[in-house]
Amino acid sequence: MGGVWCKLANRPLRVYYQQAVDTETGECKTNAYGDVFVKRLKGVLYQGLEIITRHFEWQVVRGSSSSALLGVL
Repeated sequence: MGGVWCKLANRPLRVYYQQAVDTETGECKTNAYGDVFVKRLKGVLYQGLEIITRHFEWQVVRGSSSSALLGVL
């Protein structure tokens, strides 16, 4: 990576961020609190080449209980 005294512009490997955009509306995505995500980690950048390492977008959803699935009250 060039060591401590190497300038950031001269380092061969960097973290690659991408702005999260809603594909339906074209607007920037927001989190659960309504804050706009400016950047999202997607992979690494090596000499101008984007190497995507994050292929999936995970989302936390609330599961349903077994009684709701069976229709039991």
